[in-house]
Amino acid sequence: MIQGLEYLEQGYTNAREWVDTTRAKLKTPSAQALAEAAEGMSITEWQRTYLR
Repeated sequence: MIQGLEYLEQGYTNAREWVDTTRAKLKTPSAQALAEAAEGMSITEWQRTYLR
């Protein structure tokens, strides 16, 4: 899903379906919370926050 968000940020609008279907398959509350956080920030911000 994160890769799909990166593609969206780069202008590839066809990645939206990929992001949506992937997000719909997330089961745990923590996975859903991370997905929500990822959609609310830029990829650079995501990397700085969660990949340290």
